[in-house]
Amino acid sequence: MPGIGPHPAAGPLTDLPALMRCSSCGTEAPDHAAFCAACGGLLGRACAGCGFLNPAAARFCAGCGLRLEQPAAGAGQTAAFAGPPSVTRAPGSTRAERRQLTVLFADLMESTALSERLDPEVLRRVLRAYQEACVEEMRRWEGYLAQYLGDGVLIFFGYPVAHEDGARRAVRTALGILSRLEALNRVFKPELEVELGVRIGLHTGTVVVEHLVGDGLQTPMATGETPNIAARAQAVAERNTAVLTADTYRLVAPFVRCADLGPYTLKGLARPLRLYRLLGESGATARMDAAAAGGPTPLVGRQSELARLVELWLEAQEGRPRWVLLAGEPGIGKSRLVESIVRNVDPGDARVLDCQCSSYRQNSAFAPITELIVRRLGLADPEPLETRLVRLEAGLAEHGLPVTETVPLLAPLLDLPLGDRPPGLDLTPPRRRQKTLEVLTTWLLAAARQQSVLFVVEDLHWADPSTLELLGLILQAPGPHRLLTVLTCRPEFQPPWPAGDRGCVWTLSRLADEEVMRLVTEVAGGRPLPLAVMREIIQRTDGVPLFVEELTKMILESDLVDQVGGEVRLARALPRQAIPATIQDSLMARLDRLGSAKPLAQWGAVLGRVFRQDLLEAVAGSASSDIPRDLGRLVAAGLVARTGAGTPATYVFKHALVQDAAYQSLLKATRREHHRRAGEALERRFPDVAATQPELLAHHFTEAGETLPALTHWYRAGEAALARSANQEAASHFRRGLELLTGLPAAPELVPLELKYQLALGNVMLALQGYAAPEVGRTFGRARELCLQLGALPQLGPAVYGLWAYSIVRCEYDNSTALAGQLAKMTREARDPELELEAEAVAGINCFWAQADLPRARQHLERAIALYDRDRHHAHALVYGQDPGVIATAHLVWTLFIQGYPEQAMARVADLRQRARARGHAYSIGYALAWENTLWFLARRSQAALRVSAEADQFCAEHGFPLWQIVAAYVGAWARAVRGGNPGAANEIRQALAAWQATGAMVSQAYQASVLAEVYRLQGDVNTGLRAIDEALTLSRSCGDRWYRPELLRMRGDLLLAQSAGHAEVAEQCLQESLDLARALGARLWELRTAVSLGRWWLQQGRDDQARCLLKGTCAAFTEGFAEPEFEAASRLLAGAVAPPIAS
Repeated sequence: MPGIGPHPAAGPLTDLPALMRCSSCGTEAPDHAAFCAACGGLLGRACAGCGFLNPAAARFCAGCGLRLEQPAAGAGQTAAFAGPPSVTRAPGSTRAERRQLTVLFADLMESTALSERLDPEVLRRVLRAYQEACVEEMRRWEGYLAQYLGDGVLIFFGYPVAHEDGARRAVRTALGILSRLEALNRVFKPELEVELGVRIGLHTGTVVVEHLVGDGLQTPMATGETPNIAARAQAVAERNTAVLTADTYRLVAPFVRCADLGPYTLKGLARPLRLYRLLGESGATARMDAAAAGGPTPLVGRQSELARLVELWLEAQEGRPRWVLLAGEPGIGKSRLVESIVRNVDPGDARVLDCQCSSYRQNSAFAPITELIVRRLGLADPEPLETRLVRLEAGLAEHGLPVTETVPLLAPLLDLPLGDRPPGLDLTPPRRRQKTLEVLTTWLLAAARQQSVLFVVEDLHWADPSTLELLGLILQAPGPHRLLTVLTCRPEFQPPWPAGDRGCVWTLSRLADEEVMRLVTEVAGGRPLPLAVMREIIQRTDGVPLFVEELTKMILESDLVDQVGGEVRLARALPRQAIPATIQDSLMARLDRLGSAKPLAQWGAVLGRVFRQDLLEAVAGSASSDIPRDLGRLVAAGLVARTGAGTPATYVFKHALVQDAAYQSLLKATRREHHRRAGEALERRFPDVAATQPELLAHHFTEAGETLPALTHWYRAGEAALARSANQEAASHFRRGLELLTGLPAAPELVPLELKYQLALGNVMLALQGYAAPEVGRTFGRARELCLQLGALPQLGPAVYGLWAYSIVRCEYDNSTALAGQLAKMTREARDPELELEAEAVAGINCFWAQADLPRARQHLERAIALYDRDRHHAHALVYGQDPGVIATAHLVWTLFIQGYPEQAMARVADLRQRARARGHAYSIGYALAWENTLWFLARRSQAALRVSAEADQFCAEHGFPLWQIVAAYVGAWARAVRGGNPGAANEIRQALAAWQATGAMVSQAYQASVLAEVYRLQGDVNTGLRAIDEALTLSRSCGDRWYRPELLRMRGDLLLAQSAGHAEVAEQCLQESLDLARALGARLWELRTAVSLGRWWLQQGRDDQARCLLKGTCAAFTEGFAEPEFEAASRLLAGAVAPPIAS
């Protein structure tokens, strides 16, 4: 039954009268009556479109906006069953929507047997009585009679107008039908020997609802499995019981008592469903009761408000009555704050009287107060009438009220017949109402004089006029009495009484991001969720606590995350626009209240969280006859807000989830058409937007299924983001394009486009994830494969370059050397000067890392710098991911320094900065800062390192370059340790090195471990320093890094000598090996440092001639750098003074 349409025999209940309810005394009356027969009050009138009961003088329905004078759409239908007027169109037309419905299916049992036994007229009477029972309960809870299915009744909750508690209304309807059937059987069984039986099934889910119009009638069609599941669940129910599916039970669990029936495999469904037998209501009438049943939710971000409430409670207990009105949008945490103050009340010294207004009783006089009295005095239906009357009398007498006068006033409000008790005073309706107000006021204030009372009334925006008048009397009553009144409302409610010196109105604000993260962690049981999940929750919930809680629970209960031990991990990508079922009805109710402005909200949702009025007018003219007016209605409803005062007018959805709900209510086909129109309008009529926000066009064409224009705009969006150095955004845009490409059938004409995307994404991922990230290797590998398919030599260069960078940073030196050779060969064969620049830079860098051939590295790097022209080669940074002039200069600085040309190296540092800044390419600037930073460590210049580390950390954090931020972290930690201000330096460096290894990078790990060893030496922890150096040497040998090995050997020798004189022989061997390797590499600075360490040791051993010969010979090879600390140390040793270790 995927689509349930009208049953051929189904028809409207044309002979059931529409009832109205008196707003003064609650008595029902026929729809033709103008005044109440019980109290003489003016009656309200029912809306023909949605059944909402309005005051008699109202011209438009407060439930859906329909003009009340307008007859109900659909011939022969009563107000309770008519569809929404906006769907009335030409015969055969439809207007379909996706909605969450709770569907109730009630089926009369053994109807065939009844038809055989009873005369047709008697049968008609019995069936009509059953149908009336169902319909009256449905009308009471504002459901929608969809159709009759044989002897079954199908009722929708959530259509045509959603309510915030649709599932709970459905459950109450089911209980009401069962109760009415019991009453019918008490009549039919003795009279006709007939006992009716019914089975009821309820299920909540998503359907497509469309209103079919034809032959003068409207009938709703609900497509989807939800009605079918409700019908199948009904079949499981026992006689005169109702069965809920788990999807419905989750929405009403705090308010009902159920028996778990376990999983059932229903006919036609592949998966088993857990079912529950409905036993009754739990007694929870307010949100506080429900919260208590489900366990307390964490209170976050409301500590100051709670503290002030506690102060007001203490003042009230001293006989100074106080009241506070907590105002705020739905879900902002009003009830949770009230719950917190209730928990501060000592039940031994005070009492709590709490009640709640409701949307379905806002036309019933004193509705929340009467529910409070019934609950407080135990006057519920199961008790005998006499017992309830006695309890009422006792409750009134307890507070000194005269029973003979007050019981006749209150009993009708409480649905208690007086029986043989005196009817009380004969009063006119106005006087009777006034006396009732006095009795209720006296009852409450008397309680507050006997003991302290916390009086809570929630949801005043749904309060009936009589309740508001009563509250005004209570709040302004003269003291003394010990009463704190806490009221809650939504922003649209304006209190009709002045605050005075007793009261105040607080508007609760949304939670800040850090408070949202705390709340998420609390809901997750103290386990922090992945950062990506946190960001999604923050973005989509806008700081509304209820949204935060429900979205977090939905994620935790889904397969989106895995829980391994105490850690929560993201298992797969978060779905777009998922809305928890628990708040779906609430969001849809807000949209339905917009009436004719709702289609405009749906159009706005398609255009985005922020949308322009001129664009809306360009694409959505058919959705509204007056767009400015309807935008005003959206603003007045609190769903959108205008931003700024300029033109064109711009609006923003105040809640991301409201936008999502509006968007998801559209059919997928409608969404695609809307997106297509939006994309085309932006292209043709808004060239400024198309030029500056290509990602907006890309999004609309993607959602429209227009793949080729979407691909064009996603690539432009990526390029634009790169030009702004917005690498995260660029990666996202390029990935979206590649996702579209992979979804298309393979075609030769798409290969060049994929190649463009792969190369662009590869360069972005170099910056975001580091050179050694697996995605970098896969992306450039795929790019090279595509180049070979096309025979595309120009694009092959960047692909090979990317693979070379990936290989060299992973210390895969054989592969990197082969790829560097391939670039050189390609340059020679193509005679391409552009590629020659990159090939020379690559050759120099490869010689440095892979071969530690410093002379050849310098030769290639100087050649690359000579070839570089800023104006001519400015595009290389975008094509290859980084500026060749910057990376060549950075490596040349290191090379010159190690070769013993520190002055030339320092001069090149200024050139390095100038090249990077002049280019304006953010990643190249980060690269330059990182290499300058490490130079200051190599040169042991802690002050300069401290300054550049701070600059690099801030810059790389702002631009999202984690690799270079890691470098800033460990060099900065070392610099602070040298300068005596960082006792935690070792831990900081270990964390940074772990982060570096996590990127997959192997290069520089040996050098980085020496930074850690240097810090241990500074802290006097020689043993741990030695272990760090031994680990560094192991890494150096396994990775093939030789350029820094002389330094590692020198540091090991120095640490061994510092540890114990017994290690002198091993230490001297280390120093000698360091000296020999430094000479072999041409690393004269390393050679000088080792000469100083070895010379100092020899001098201490009395080997003066050997020491002076070593130092003189080493110093003689230098032509500059005589002010460097290494040269000064050597000079002091030669002069006979003691030279300190070279460390800072």
